[in-house]
Amino acid sequence: MGNTVLVVDDNDMNRDVLSRRLQREGYEVSTVENGKRALDTLTLEKYDVILLDIMMPEMDGFETLKKIRGELNLKSVPVIMLTSLNEMEDVKKCINLGANDYVLKPYNIEDLKSRIQKHIVS
Repeated sequence: MGNTVLVVDDNDMNRDVLSRRLQREGYEVSTVENGKRALDTLTLEKYDVILLDIMMPEMDGFETLKKIRGELNLKSVPVIMLTSLNEMEDVKKCINLGANDYVLKPYNIEDLKSRIQKHIVS
């Protein structure tokens, strides 16, 4: 079972809470605060799943996802979008850009954990 997770979120508290919760579940977690840092990290490290916030400064989650799927050619790495946006157009955009899943904040850790496992073993 793969257990490495990259959490990309501009909010310090969100990164910290999610990281601690996932670590308690047995995941190895790395965190970065924006899309640019995520891209830099992904050129150096491999992850089993990426949890990507949509609303971030500098480079939003949509642009980051586009670059992950295109420039970095990480088509096989599952990306789960995390967001407080609840618009169907945003869900469609994420899926069209190559996201594997979409989870609304505030998330339920058990639901998120099951979605991570679903995509890691797929």
